[in-house]
Amino acid sequence: MKKRSGIRRLNPVKRISSAKGANLADKPKTSAAKGGRKITTGRLLIIDVAIILVIFGMFGIIRYIKNSNYEYVVDYDKLSIAGKWYKVDLDEITVVSFTEGGKYEEKDLSGNKMDSGSYTIENHKLKLGNKAIYMNYFDEKEQFKDVIDKDNVSEYELRKYFYTEDKDNDRIDYFSREDSAADQLEANLSTNRYYEKSGMVDDNGFAIDGEGNLLAYVGNAAEITIPKEVNTIAENAMSADYQRGLNTKKVTIPSNVKKIESGAFSFSKIDTVVIEEGVNEIETWAFGDSEIKDIYFPETVENMQKGIFDTEEGLEGLTIHCKKDSQVEQFFKDNPPTGKYTIEEY
Repeated sequence: MKKRSGIRRLNPVKRISSAKGANLADKPKTSAAKGGRKITTGRLLIIDVAIILVIFGMFGIIRYIKNSNYEYVVDYDKLSIAGKWYKVDLDEITVVSFTEGGKYEEKDLSGNKMDSGSYTIENHKLKLGNKAIYMNYFDEKEQFKDVIDKDNVSEYELRKYFYTEDKDNDRIDYFSREDSAADQLEANLSTNRYYEKSGMVDDNGFAIDGEGNLLAYVGNAAEITIPKEVNTIAENAMSADYQRGLNTKKVTIPSNVKKIESGAFSFSKIDTVVIEEGVNEIETWAFGDSEIKDIYFPETVENMQKGIFDTEEGLEGLTIHCKKDSQVEQFFKDNPPTGKYTIEEY
C-alpha cells in the first residue's frame, strides 16, 4: 500500500499505449492461447525460488541504504541532461528534448510543438528561459551500483530521472524511459494534488467518484461523517501515509457505506471510528498499521475478513467495542488480532 523509494525488478509484462500515449501494463496471455509449452512442476519450483531470492535481495538493498552512510551525490554544475525526456505534469505526458548547446523543445505525444527556448543547470536549479526551478536528479544505475547484483543488472528497473518543484510544491517529473513516465502518471492519478486540481474534492474535503467510491479525504475537520453518496471507502482513502485525515480524530461510517476496502484507514492517525449498522464488508488490512484507539462495530457485518488490524509490530492498546454475544465479538475471539487490545461489550 505504501509508496516506497528504491529500485525495482522489471516486471515480465508487455506494455501498450494508453489514450494519452502512456505505456500501461497489459494482461499476460495464457500459454494455451499462444500455443506455448506447459510449465512443469520443476519449472514452477525454480520460479518460486527465484521470486524469493528477488524479495530477499530487495530487502537487503533497502537495509543497506537505511543502515549505512551511503549518499548519492550529483555535481549539478557539471550535470548534462542532453537527450529526450518524458515529462509528466500531473496527468499529462509530453516529450522534451534538451541539447548540449543549452536549447530545449517540448512536443506532445503526437509530435506537435508546445514550447522551446534556452535552459541552464546550476546549483540544484533548472532554468527554463527566465524561470529557475529547484531540481533533483537521479541515475539509479549509478546510485545503487554498489548494492545491486551486477550479474543480473538487467532484471532491475533502473531509472534515470529528475524532477522539478516550485514554491507551491507542484512537482514535474522527467524520465528517460516512457514506461517509467507511464508508471508515474498512473501514480499521480490517485494523489491529493490530482483530486484537488481536477475538481473532484468538494467543499468539505471529500473526493468521491461517480460510482460512490470515497477516494480521499483531504479536509481538516476534527470529526467527520462519511457522506451519504458514498457506498465504498476505497483503498488509502483515509490513509495518513497519503496525507489524508491528518487532523481528524473521529470518523462515523453510516449505513450507506457497504464496503471498507483493504488499506482504507492504513497508517491512520484517527483516534475513534464508529461503524454503524448496514456496513456489509470489511476487507483485510482495512485498518492496518493505524493508530486507532477505539473502534465501534455494529451487531453484524456480513463479511469481515481476517487481519483487518494487521500491523508490522502488533497492536499497542486498541479497544474493540461490540455488542455482547454478537457475531462480531465471536469473530474477534476466533480470529484474535496480534498485539495488545481489549474487547469491550456494550
